[in-house]
Amino acid sequence: MKRIFFTLIVFFAVQFAGLTQVFTTMESVGVPGADAFRVVYETTKGELWTGSEKWVMRVTKDGWDWQSPQPSFDFRNITAIAEDKTSAIWVSSNDHGIARYKDSVWTHYTMAEGLATDYINALVIDLNGNIWAGTYSGVSRFDGKTWTNWSSEKDPNVGMSVYCDATGIIYTPIKGGVSIFKNNKWEVLKAPYESQTLTVFKDKKNMLWLSSQEGLSAYDGKTWKSFSTKHGLENDFIEFITNGHDGKLYLGYQGSGIGIFDGHKAYTVTAATGLCANTIKMITTDSKGTIWIATNQGLCYSPQLP
Repeated sequence: MKRIFFTLIVFFAVQFAGLTQVFTTMESVGVPGADAFRVVYETTKGELWTGSEKWVMRVTKDGWDWQSPQPSFDFRNITAIAEDKTSAIWVSSNDHGIARYKDSVWTHYTMAEGLATDYINALVIDLNGNIWAGTYSGVSRFDGKTWTNWSSEKDPNVGMSVYCDATGIIYTPIKGGVSIFKNNKWEVLKAPYESQTLTVFKDKKNMLWLSSQEGLSAYDGKTWKSFSTKHGLENDFIEFITNGHDGKLYLGYQGSGIGIFDGHKAYTVTAATGLCANTIKMITTDSKGTIWIATNQGLCYSPQLP
C-alpha cells in the first residue's frame, strides 16, 4: 500500500484582517491526479476523504492513502462524499453513479439499480438514513432497498441538486427559489430573484441562505434580504456556502476566491494570498480546526481564516 505523507511544499504567510493566514497547497506532495477537487469530508473516525477528477483519496493517521480505497470499477469525477450511521462511505460521481464503501468492499449503484441517471451532482443522507442524490435528471432517494425518482423534466419544482439541513429537511435548488420536501412532495419557496439557485445552506442561527448568479439571499422564515457586489461581495457568482469562524459565513466564489461574510460586509482571500485557485468548490473545517479548501486546480488547507 502506497502512502504519501504530508509535506509543506508551498507555504504562504499573509497578513489579513489582523491575522496571519497560512496556506499549504498539496500540488507537489506526489498525490496522483491532484488537479480539480470538488469535495472534502471528515468521517466520524477522523479520516478525511476527498475526491478529484481522477481519484477517491483519504487521509489517515499515516498520511495520504490514494491506493487502497480505489474501486475496482471505473469511478472518477467525484462530486460528493457522505457517511451513514453504519460508517459506510457513500461517494457520487458526475458520470459513474454512486458507490458505497463498507468493510473494504465497494458496491456500485447506477441506472441499472434504479438511479434516475448516472450523472450525480450532489449526495446527502437524512436523519432516517435515506440516501438522496441530486442528478442531471432530478432527485433520487434510496431507502436501503429501492430507489425513488423525481424527474426535473416532468416537474419544474424538482432541481438537480440536494441539500439536507441539521434537522433533516431536504431542499433542492430550482429557478427562482428552492423546493422543500414535505409530505412526500416538493413545496416551492420563492426567492427574490428569477435566475437558477446554485447553493442552499442553513446556518447555525437557522437562517436559510441561497446563492445565484445575482448574489446571496437570506430568509429568516418571514422576510428576505439580498446581498450582492453592491453590498461588498467580491463576486455575485457563489458556488458554496458554509459556517465560518465567529458566526461568519465562508463563501466559495466562482473565480474570485473565498469571501468571509459577517452579514454586513465581506472580506476576500484569493490566489494572490496563497489559495490554490480562485474557483472554490468546497470549504470544510475538520475536528482539529484545520480549514480545507477544494478548488478547480487543487486542494489546500489553512489553520485559520478570519
